[in-house]
Amino acid sequence: MKGLDTVAQVYASALIELAYQKGVPGEVLADVQEVGRLLQSTPRAFTFLITPNIKKDSKKQVIDRAFGGRVSEIVQNFLKVVIEKGRADALPEMITAFVAMYHERQGELVVKVQTAQALEDDDRDRLRRILRNKFKNKGYTDVVLDEKVDARLLGGVIVRTGDDLYDGSLRTRLAAIGDRLRAGRLNLEKLYED
Repeated sequence: MKGLDTVAQVYASALIELAYQKGVPGEVLADVQEVGRLLQSTPRAFTFLITPNIKKDSKKQVIDRAFGGRVSEIVQNFLKVVIEKGRADALPEMITAFVAMYHERQGELVVKVQTAQALEDDDRDRLRRILRNKFKNKGYTDVVLDEKVDARLLGGVIVRTGDDLYDGSLRTRLAAIGDRLRAGRLNLEKLYED
């Protein structure tokens, strides 16, 4: 849907400003992430929120029951405003935008890391230290790793920071070796054909 990311940016920006005004940005971050996890793990909940023929008041009551005491009043009220304005369809993008804005405001670089197995603490610390040193000249004071385990990688690591990608996965290395072997075989075949 066109303009969805702009809507998400506007709502996320308003929420982050409120969170900093109230002095609870970390708490709001945790609550927003909890809402995001819930919406992702329970698609029916998201479908309920975006279904147009369900009354807004009913949706707000469900938000009160589902999140009352579980998330801060700021986040609970934010969800109600999103429902009232008919923007629940942009909620996942709002959450993503809020998290990005929070980390940026904290001077933290969020790095997506994929590995075949969960990182050990020593490897995680070393990776954060390397990335922190690499990006400190760009104004980042810390690095937050967004880790994902993908057994299809076989081994190694894939690191993505914004548009930059470092693919040191074993799967990619093996594919590159296979490509070189195939290219070498083709060259040998051409040599013998002549």
